[in-house]
Amino acid sequence: MKKTIASLLIILAVIPVLCLGVAAGDASPFDDLPEGKWYTESVIWCYEHGYMAGTSANTFSPDGKMTRAMVVTVLASVAGVDTRADVYQKSLFTDVPAGKWYTGPVCWAAMNGVASGVGNGRFAPDAYVTREQFAVMVYGFLKSAGTDVTTAFSGYLDVYSDSASAHEWAAQALNWASANGILSGCGTTKKAI
Repeated sequence: MKKTIASLLIILAVIPVLCLGVAAGDASPFDDLPEGKWYTESVIWCYEHGYMAGTSANTFSPDGKMTRAMVVTVLASVAGVDTRADVYQKSLFTDVPAGKWYTGPVCWAAMNGVASGVGNGRFAPDAYVTREQFAVMVYGFLKSAGTDVTTAFSGYLDVYSDSASAHEWAAQALNWASANGILSGCGTTKKAI
């Protein structure tokens, strides 16, 4: 299942809101954010803090799918990194040309252990991010920010009927994300990762 923009916002907003006591403003700047939806407050909070902008002047598209480039761009923004710096402009991947809106964030993410490529020297910036890729990126982001993620979690995926389909390279991050409530099941039964 692909990660939606609204789901990412929950993850980006929950930790600072809980830790800092920051609340979102009352008015929505977007026409497509219905009042009372599970993501509305987080969308407003992220918008107000400059982590994300809308897809137009008055829409946010909270149910839109996110690409791998979009995720690392948001994470770089949350980290406050100036991805326009020269150090982040030399592409590390054959499919990430210099001068693209995502070149700096992709290079920053790769250089700091937030995200890696998909193999064969590629990053796949336009590919939709999968749940396991997303878990690995958030895990890597928090680790690079100095958050202690060293506790070994295991067995948290066993409750999901499709846990055997999780890749080994994502297992630690998926167990960690599930144990910490960052990701949960999807679908009507909540029994699939």
